[in-house]
This record gives sequence, structure tokens and C-alpha cells, in this order.
Amino acid sequence: MRSTRRCLFDLILNLCLLILKNEEANNGGEADKISLATLIPVRRRSCCWSGDQQRQEKIISVENSFPNFKGTTLSSSNKLPTMKTKYILFLLSILHISTSSFAQNTQYYKDQDNNTHLTGPFQLKVLETDSNYSKWFRKGYDEFLVNSKKSGWAQQLTGIEVEVFLGTWCGDSQNWVPKFVKTWDQLGLDRKNLRFTALYDNIEGESKYKQGPNREEKNKNIHRVPTFIFYKNGQEISRIVESPVNDLETDLAQIATGIPSKPNYRGASYMISLFNQKNITEIKASERDYFYTVYRLLKGNASELNTLGYVLLEAGRVDEALLLFELNARYFRFDPNVYDSYGEALAKVGQTGKAIEMYERVLLLDRSNRTAAEQLARLRNK
Repeated sequence: MRSTRRCLFDLILNLCLLILKNEEANNGGEADKISLATLIPVRRRSCCWSGDQQRQEKIISVENSFPNFKGTTLSSSNKLPTMKTKYILFLLSILHISTSSFAQNTQYYKDQDNNTHLTGPFQLKVLETDSNYSKWFRKGYDEFLVNSKKSGWAQQLTGIEVEVFLGTWCGDSQNWVPKFVKTWDQLGLDRKNLRFTALYDNIEGESKYKQGPNREEKNKNIHRVPTFIFYKNGQEISRIVESPVNDLETDLAQIATGIPSKPNYRGASYMISLFNQKNITEIKASERDYFYTVYRLLKGNASELNTLGYVLLEAGRVDEALLLFELNARYFRFDPNVYDSYGEALAKVGQTGKAIEMYERVLLLDRSNRTAAEQLARLRNK
């Protein structure tokens, strides 16, 4: 990405060209009509901006700031004095820089419903000011009540850094991220110690589920969002996965005093730890060492390993993902959804025969499952 200095240089160059054209028009020459809005796309291309929606939003914001010039052009027909034209252009450039500089490195994407979402690292100010997210962020922040204000234990969090992985598409992220920030603020802690990274939702035809654009989540064992990872002197000391184990203040107090609760989704966490320690052959050979331990940790929650399986499948960790789907099918033998997920994964990696078997099991348990019936027919016709 170009440096800020280079972007500013490009802006000044374009402003000069615009002023020269207006001078020509004022002097009776034949200058092309140039709208105020054209300044913005030129500026955005120079600074590697992307997305038609953001471009249009910036154009509207500038035009609204100067209503007298909305929809007008700077040409001989306007009869603007040269100095006034220069001042207007100068003010426009300052306005644009000051209102959008925080978002220059922010990345966006659109989901299947054409909703705009964040992806990759971003500044907290984006959630507070961008109309796509500010409504739920401000509501969650303003309505959440924090009981502990600058408690004694909070001082022990002063040097702690927190990495927050979230999805702007995710209801749990929309619920807990504003509450976490509100608590952090009320405890008198520095926002500079918070780092935010947005992850992709499931995008049809792309393997990006719960990933960052540059794989920022890699090796961080992220399988649920939001995930809050706490670091002391660069080392992870605790995390909150999706939601607090107790309540937000209690979990933070426990982290501050060095006795954190074990995070949610302990069955998935156990399997992640196992994958980090052993290869898939070793894990399969030692099944009796972990099979019942994981089952107890799941506490009847079939979605826990299912979600982790999809995350690993999208990340290209196929063997580990298939093992999770297989385990889940054995743990929850009367749940049609676990067979549906296992069949979907098998079909995706080309194991058609086993995929057909899984979809047949879905229909044995749920004859009204149209999706499974359609997938089964498609696989049988291959």
C-alpha cells in the first residue's frame, strides 16, 4: 500500500490540475466540466481504497458538507473567483483527510445478501462511526451497565494487551464486543491495548470461513467469535471464547488475579490441543485415551465439534476436520444434522460413496429434510 506521503502528493497533484482547468474556464477557455464528486474517486484510487459503496458514501459526505455545491461543477458557468475556488478545494481536501484517514487501511467485503462487513485489522473508531455497525455497537455500549468502576484488581490489567477476533456478521460479536469495550473503559484501562481483527463469514464458493484476509487468525486457535485473547509480556495468559464463563466483570477479575476460568467449548479446545501435539495418525491410534474425555467435555452440545470441523475444513486441514465430523456422528447418533455436516464435508473432498451413506442416514432420521434429499440425488447422479 502506498505511503501517506505519496497519497497526499497525488491529492495535491490532482487539486492542481483541477484548479488549472478552472482557471482556463474563468479565462474564457473551453474546460471540461468537473464535478466536486470526481475529486473523491481520484483520491481513493491513489490511496488504494476499494468498494463502490465506500466511494459513494464519501462523495455524499463531502457534498452534504457543501450543500451550495451539491451536484454542481467547477467550470466557467459557475463564475467562481479563482482564489475562492482554491480555498474550496483546499477545505475539501482537509475535510476528506480528517474524516476518512482512520479508515484508509480498513477492508470490507459483501455477503450473499449484499451486506457490508469488515475483514482484517481495523480501528475501534470504525465500529463507533460507520453506519453499518454503529447502531448495534452504540446500543450495546450505552445500555450495558458496569458494576465495577476502577476496581483494585483492574490495576493488574494495566499492562495487559487484548487481541479481539470478531465477525461483524455475528450476533455474539455484536452482543459482547460493545459490552467488553464499555467494561474496559469503565475500569479506566487504555484502549490502545486493544487490537481488533474481523473475520470472514461463510462465503459461497470461497474457503474463508472465520479467516482474516491475510490469515491473521492462523495459529491462534480461533473457532468461535468473538474471541478475546489476553497477553502479558507477549505471552497468552487467558482467553474468553464467544461469551464469558461467569459474567464479564468476574471473568476479567479472575484474569487480573491470575486464576482465570477455563473458556467455553472445552471439548473443541481439547481437540485443538490434541491436534497441536500429535499428528492425525497418532491421534487415531490413541482414540481410547481421549474419546470419552471429549464426550464428557461436550456436555451434549453437538454444535461444538461441528463448528470446529467447518473451520478446519475451510482452512485446508481436511484430515482433522473429517475426524471431528466422524467423532460427532458417533457421539450424537440420533442427530440428523451431524450426518448432514459429515456428508457435506465428505462430498467436498471427493469421498462420494461415504457422503451418500451419510445423507442416507440423515433421511432415515428426518424424512422431511429436503436439502439432504437434493444432495443425495446429486451425488447419486454423478
